[in-house]
Amino acid sequence: MALLGWAYPHLRAIDSEGGVHTLTRGLRFGGTVYVVPRGRCQYSRKTMPRTDAKGREAARQQAQFESRFADTNVIVLANTSAETSGDVSIWTWDRAEMEARIGKPNPRMLPETLARKGLDQGFRLVLGVDGYEGEIWQDGGLVATRWWAQQPSPQSWSEFLGGARTQFPKAAVWSHAIDDTPPEPVAPQWRKDVVWVDDNWASALSRVTPPRAAVAAGMVALAPASCEVAKLTSLSLEEARLSAELEAARAASADWLRLRRRALRDARSITDAKALGDDVALVYALLDLDRTLEAEELAISRLSYLDNELQIGLTGRPAASIVDVVSTLEASDSWDDVRFESEGNTLVGTIASGIGAAR
Repeated sequence: MALLGWAYPHLRAIDSEGGVHTLTRGLRFGGTVYVVPRGRCQYSRKTMPRTDAKGREAARQQAQFESRFADTNVIVLANTSAETSGDVSIWTWDRAEMEARIGKPNPRMLPETLARKGLDQGFRLVLGVDGYEGEIWQDGGLVATRWWAQQPSPQSWSEFLGGARTQFPKAAVWSHAIDDTPPEPVAPQWRKDVVWVDDNWASALSRVTPPRAAVAAGMVALAPASCEVAKLTSLSLEEARLSAELEAARAASADWLRLRRRALRDARSITDAKALGDDVALVYALLDLDRTLEAEELAISRLSYLDNELQIGLTGRPAASIVDVVSTLEASDSWDDVRFESEGNTLVGTIASGIGAAR
């Protein structure tokens, strides 16, 4: 079994508290792959004209351009499911944050979902390194995924299934009756044969099996020791050269990416301000909100705008007073469609049009 060490690396997880702990122990010379928690990854799908190496590289560059991280890791994989043929799966995460937690530069990293054994077909709720992940699989490929910090409620699970069904209505998993009640979380099963999965290794990964690994490792073991030393030295020098080139490319693009992100933030601010409409209406609405929350001994912990709605995080008294807050705001002239989302302790509503002129 020692001959298979190169194919069986140690798996170590980067947890939410900033530490690193071992998931599975590999064999000698297997190295270490660090598992990035699902909650720290962003997952998306994109339909591409082609999903070969050039198509995946194009998707990688676009994901790098659109990323909100200053230093981004990107993995792009072609989907194997017939339902998602022509799509690629894109995983991104903050490289600098993960490297700081691991404590060394350029570690081998892999999203948590890809480090686990998948399903041929079906759905499941997995107990992750940090939180819970819902997954839908078809033809051995991941069709949809969603992460929750806490075990999802029936409503959240139903919304996840509904979104996936809308996006992939012909998936075979829908041929069976599916209960909206979340399934019991299952413990993860970590892959032993995981290697560094990226675009260049995706096809090789499917061909790596223990018998082939044993044959290859046996042939290497029979080679003269001096030849092996020369090969290892050559690989080390090549790795050092590639690392230096990568660092130089990062440094050259850092300023440009910083300016791009600033421009995107400014553009989003302009778009949000335009969508909010009359600034007088916004002021009146916020004044009404402040008076209402103060009367109920509540305070605003965060304020954001998304999909034409204001989202207000609340702190203070228990949620029993939320009913009075919602009723008061609904009765005012400043607010429409007010509701409370208990999972995030968030008040959501839209500002009534024309309120500025009315006052």
